[in-house]
Amino acid sequence: MSESNVILAYCRRAIVLLAAAAPAMLLSGCAASAGPGATGISSQSAITSDAAARPGLGTKFGETRDSRVRTVDFTRATPTRPLTVATVEYNDADGGRAQGWNGGDNGLVALSDLADVGFQDSNGKFFPLEARSRLFSGTKYGLIGRMGERYIIVLRNQSDARLEFVASVDGLDVIDGRPAALNKPGYVIAPGQRMRIDGFRRSLREVAAFRFSSVKDSYTEKKYGDARNVGVIGIAFFSEQGTNPKPRLKREARRRQQANPFPGNSNGGFADPPSR
Repeated sequence: MSESNVILAYCRRAIVLLAAAAPAMLLSGCAASAGPGATGISSQSAITSDAAARPGLGTKFGETRDSRVRTVDFTRATPTRPLTVATVEYNDADGGRAQGWNGGDNGLVALSDLADVGFQDSNGKFFPLEARSRLFSGTKYGLIGRMGERYIIVLRNQSDARLEFVASVDGLDVIDGRPAALNKPGYVIAPGQRMRIDGFRRSLREVAAFRFSSVKDSYTEKKYGDARNVGVIGIAFFSEQGTNPKPRLKREARRRQQANPFPGNSNGGFADPPSR
């Protein structure tokens, strides 16, 4: 969907990501008509950029990697109002210290009771991710990266219903590479499953890997000549129409707390094997 001046309502088509050695994951999406100028930044715009002089990390349009998708149905409960929006500010170690980051946790961290996020390198090791501040609709995090390293966004659905995740890198949507907006399509994950977003989507079969780079070599600077939003990753997620997602782990905890250690009332005997 376009960034602004949307004419058509959010529709039902979606896309499934066929991740290697993992259950099928979902990617929602559909097209909508839009008025002139709805695409945001123009590649022909005369934006003055100081990217060459800026220290720290950006994200480049990396090498092509296999990532196949197909379409399914998904309708958001609220088309433009996510359950949670998280902001991940990333930089190198020096930049992180200047921004007051201390390191953080190496693994998946909670976006809310319903979902987790993490960032892996090419060897599967998690980058340190530090929760910085609690916002009205989500949390702000700090991420310490390394120049030239590939990174993967890892998302996990901790709810009992399907959720749709919309992601952006440096202000660009990870699916179409254009200015990000909450009404654009995103990835849908089944209950209890996780998925990896490996890069900017080039087609239904391939992505361009996320790689930490200099600001001047970032995708947004190279494509649009605009590095104003370099250094930030956005994650938002939505519930599906007709569902009311609940935390799977808390639901299971309640069930176990209600378990009866002596539910029977029969006398004696010995244990029989299960019938199935």
